[in-house]
Amino acid sequence: MQSMTGFGIGTAGSEGRSVSAEVRTLNNRFLDIKLSLPPALRLAEPDLRRLVKKHLARGRVEAFLKLEDENPPAPRINLPVAKAYLAGLLELKTALNLDGEIALDTLLAQPGVLETPEEIPVEAEPIRTLCLEAMEIALTRAQQSRRQEGKGLAEEMARYFENIGERLQTIEKRAPERAYAYREQLQTRIEELLSEFQVDEERLYTEAAFYAERIDITEELVRACSHLGLLKSLLTSEGPVGRKIEFTLQELLREVNTVGAKCNDAKISHLVVDIKENLDKLREQAQNIE
Repeated sequence: MQSMTGFGIGTAGSEGRSVSAEVRTLNNRFLDIKLSLPPALRLAEPDLRRLVKKHLARGRVEAFLKLEDENPPAPRINLPVAKAYLAGLLELKTALNLDGEIALDTLLAQPGVLETPEEIPVEAEPIRTLCLEAMEIALTRAQQSRRQEGKGLAEEMARYFENIGERLQTIEKRAPERAYAYREQLQTRIEELLSEFQVDEERLYTEAAFYAERIDITEELVRACSHLGLLKSLLTSEGPVGRKIEFTLQELLREVNTVGAKCNDAKISHLVVDIKENLDKLREQAQNIE
């Protein structure tokens, strides 16, 4: 089981050029990928996104890539762009009958005339390869940290599951005692009614049996224990389990709520409150599981 929060860095280099990648992963209901790339590395973005999807199934992924070159190219003039700007400015000067010369710094200030090293195109395939190698290392290390945190989450969740299991067992033992006490109370009340009023005895016992069946919690306890067993098994399952855990916790809460509504017993009500408190803590943790 993996957490959705992790961190990893990776570097790949060749022929005096290197790419470094830093990956942070955070909680998110779905897989949300945000890449921060300098212009020279944007050619690798589609491949980088596919690589992230191969490694991770859920969470917000923030990746920052940087290119370093031991022998960076010097800034250069894009002469065709400069000529186009100059022609436009001369045309504007003539059309508006303006005086003065067109200064060199005016041309250099125009977008695209002076290309910085980051803007100068580089060989596509070597750069793409370095990006993917660096990203692979960073993602692998991020997954390692996610697994480490996931192990801690699993151990803590297992303790909550154990608490819930103990309380369900106590409720299961208490249920027959509660049913017996209810039958005794009901029997006494029926005898009192029969002695005081003319009552259809058969109808009265039918209604009593119907009510006794309606407050029975056996099926709810069986389903709750089944959900709990599934949750325990998910802690050691391979692959993403966060959503399964969230859905199963919802189903377990539904059964526990029904037990609380039907029990009509103070001791069981207190146990139900304890279980719901554990479930609240588990739901918070489940939001951080891939």
